[in-house]
Amino acid sequence: MLTEQRYDIILKLLEERKSVTVTELRELLDASESTVRRDIIALDKAGKLTKVFGGAVALNHKVTAYEPTVAQKSELNKEEKKKIARYAASLIAADDFVYLDAGTTTG
Repeated sequence: MLTEQRYDIILKLLEERKSVTVTELRELLDASESTVRRDIIALDKAGKLTKVFGGAVALNHKVTAYEPTVAQKSELNKEEKKKIARYAASLIAADDFVYLDAGTTTG
């Protein structure tokens, strides 16, 4: 497939879906991952799309990177977190080793 044909397919897909991943494009275009990444970089430099980690988004599609603070997250879904804790605790037997990672639910 010619480069321009791939570009057209990528841009048409972005019109429809607003975002696309490298993996999706690789399968759709039957091209290598490096070819898809080069295409995305070229289209980004040409101002046709916005390159993002793992893929691309349409120019008119707003991408936000807002992440609530830990304090904000700890106030969300409190009852659900308590239910998860009770259930998880019921699965622990004597002499079990339990590792708790970071997070407001495990907290």
